[in-house]
Amino acid sequence: MGFIHVFHDITEQKIAEEALKENLERYRHISELITDYAYAFTVTSDGELIGEWITDSFTKVFGFTKEEIDERGGWKSMVYPEDLPKAIEHARKVANGQVNIAEFRFVTRNGEIRWLRDYAIPFFDKSGERVIKIYGASQDITERKKLLEEIKKSEEKYRTVVENAGEIILIAQDEMIKYANKRAEEVSGYSIEEILSKPFIEFIHPDDREMALEYYRKVVNREIKKKSNYPLRIIDKQGNIKWLEINAVPIEWEGKPAGLNFIRDITELKKGEEEKAHLYKQLLHAQKMEAIGRLSAGIAHDFNNMLTSIKGFTQLALLSLSENDPMRKYLQNVLESSEKAEKLVKGLLAFSRKQFLEKRVININELINGMENLIKRLIGEDIILNLNLSPDLGLVEVDPVQIENALVNLIVNARDAATGRNAYN
Repeated sequence: MGFIHVFHDITEQKIAEEALKENLERYRHISELITDYAYAFTVTSDGELIGEWITDSFTKVFGFTKEEIDERGGWKSMVYPEDLPKAIEHARKVANGQVNIAEFRFVTRNGEIRWLRDYAIPFFDKSGERVIKIYGASQDITERKKLLEEIKKSEEKYRTVVENAGEIILIAQDEMIKYANKRAEEVSGYSIEEILSKPFIEFIHPDDREMALEYYRKVVNREIKKKSNYPLRIIDKQGNIKWLEINAVPIEWEGKPAGLNFIRDITELKKGEEEKAHLYKQLLHAQKMEAIGRLSAGIAHDFNNMLTSIKGFTQLALLSLSENDPMRKYLQNVLESSEKAEKLVKGLLAFSRKQFLEKRVININELINGMENLIKRLIGEDIILNLNLSPDLGLVEVDPVQIENALVNLIVNARDAATGRNAYN
């Protein structure tokens, strides 16, 4: 009996294995230096991932060695449950030969949740058909995620404040509105989409556009050094004119100069100011009329005293003359003129509200005709008076003096509003 020995020279294979082992160790040490965590998996024929090694940095942060992870059930036991489907899909893609990047969470020994951004590449067998290893490097992005979350919360907080502000807040750039809050919709009647779709100048009242453009350009060019408010008018979607008060400051918006505008709706305030001015004008007119009334009352009383004396002496003179005396007709004219003057005095007293009401049935046309000369004196020579009286007016029971007073007020108001030479009916 003899033996045949067959020997294979595996020197090169051993050298290759040692070189591979050395390269893997070198890769492991380099990974420790250039990334937060690194690892290697062996991929079995049925697609399972068996951990080969992990860097010490991973063990320090997460509190588990590779052996302890294996005892827990492998790498899947480290994944935050909610992110497990995403992590499995990431591993599947790399095991099938794709280079892939994914973000998911791992849980440390003490229960802390940390975010990882994982970069993984496949390593194929000699045939290039099957993945036999996976090498990966993970970046710990926990602090970045926390910062982004804080930024998101901060943005949401300020967005809530801006969107629910009582003022309109706009950002204008290149003569367009780039941002508008909900208040802009409420005041203008336009939707946000409509507001952002055309130059802001189209919303402004034509008379105020030049001023608005000049102010906008000064803001964007930082020519306005201090806070200043200015009013302007817009025309809302329903065609109504609204007054706004604008305070704008220059800002950078997406890398370009822009204007941040804080706008207050002052329409009701303007209406109040106009009403106040109107009431003040009415007050001045009332005060003027009161002063005229007082003057008229004083003159009327003095004139009435003189008329009483004139009438009394005239009546005495008439009593002393015979019916055929030629002087009698002259004295009669004096008495008639005194009676007319007495009516004028009554009118002045009524105008000054110093006389009690005396109602009687009258024809309004006759009353107006009787006032024609008084009206002409009130309106002056620059205004022509035309009387166009209806012939079929009925009789009315009123105090004639009060009617005369009302007509005088109307005529004085019309005279004050007249400009140039006009005719009034």
